[in-house]
Amino acid sequence: MATIQLDDKTGTLTIWSYNGYSRDKDSSSLGLTSYPTELNFYRDGSNHAYINGKVSYEGDCKNSLIISPYKNHHLFNVKDAFIFVGNSFVEVSPIFDTSNIINKGRRILNNIQIIYHVPMSVHDRETIVEKDAEQIRELVREKYGTDIRSVSSIHSRFRNGGVYYLEDKRGERYVFKHKGKIQERAELLSTIANENPRFFPRAIRRIDEAGYTTEIDGRFYGLDFFIEGETKGRDMPYFFILGEFIQRLHQHLDSYSKKHKNLEQVLTSEDLFLNESSMTSVYLDLLMRGTEYDCLLFQLERMVDDSLISRIRKLSKQLIHRDLNQSNILWANEGGRIIELKSLGFSARINEFPPALLLKGNRNTPKYFKGSLAALVESYNQSCANPLSETELDILPSLLRYALIRYYVIRTIRRGITEEGYLERLKEDLNNLE
Repeated sequence: MATIQLDDKTGTLTIWSYNGYSRDKDSSSLGLTSYPTELNFYRDGSNHAYINGKVSYEGDCKNSLIISPYKNHHLFNVKDAFIFVGNSFVEVSPIFDTSNIINKGRRILNNIQIIYHVPMSVHDRETIVEKDAEQIRELVREKYGTDIRSVSSIHSRFRNGGVYYLEDKRGERYVFKHKGKIQERAELLSTIANENPRFFPRAIRRIDEAGYTTEIDGRFYGLDFFIEGETKGRDMPYFFILGEFIQRLHQHLDSYSKKHKNLEQVLTSEDLFLNESSMTSVYLDLLMRGTEYDCLLFQLERMVDDSLISRIRKLSKQLIHRDLNQSNILWANEGGRIIELKSLGFSARINEFPPALLLKGNRNTPKYFKGSLAALVESYNQSCANPLSETELDILPSLLRYALIRYYVIRTIRRGITEEGYLERLKEDLNNLE
């Protein structure tokens, strides 16, 4: 049974120990409460919250959604939960009862303005402070024994200060880049890159033999050799080439991970958006904005009825890249090379397909190229010892439709990026996946 504690003086709601897989509904009575005219929306990992204030998570907290007028929320070991504060009670129930969440969410959120906050993990990634060129020269000389002649920052639309192009006095070219805030993971990714040069750029070891990365302001950076190549245009031949490339990558990574049993402990990655909390929050965000989104809500309802999330959850996991958007692969005569490894992790292999099929780059508007799914699948299965199963093939179109709708909600509703004609293009993409 969940422990629920309410402190009306400080406006604090605290909940301990609830697992929606093994518990029924828990509830507690409280004095009359009322909702303000505005609520904050936060995402933290796979947890989502519509609340009047802030929320903190400790222990094993995941796949939970909160709707509450309280100002402070503390969750300890709460997972797979829907937390709802009514006018005289608080209720904790399994996240899987979608109709319950939608009915309560519709009743409370319909006339409330939602203030959307960028997740801290995203804000942290997008606000890396740009380093001084002289600082980088000195650090690379000291840690890697290389005298750098020129340093230039590689900027993107939403991210600066994380990637630098370097050239030494002999004309050798490098990339000095942010590799994360967890040293063990950053070091492991550099090791994997060096042991799999067919797919990844080679990382350079520090001259003191203390590994590959160096710490700057609590973040870990590494030096890689620069990769020559170009991005390919998104046309039908590209998706045939990409399907074969992904198949070879999966086969290679699967074989590699089976020889290195410790990988999964470090590279286990939660699928942040493939859970009931994420799908339900996407539905609620659309529901609050009128009838123009009815067609998108209908698509989401079909996915709920088809148990899309639970079907994906039942698929076996293997080591995949998870972010093979067009800009992350450079092509040369020897084939494709992947220039970004930070997303590498264990997941269902079909989760490789949405970024590969829909994204030109991480911050570009998603777009489905008609017929590309069939081309990618045909190419992937053509020479594959373990082709995609009937279950995976049946799930893939729905997975892509969900990704398209989720990308739309994040860009248009949560981040407020206005793009003329985006909704009509999205509807066309959804029709092309039928």
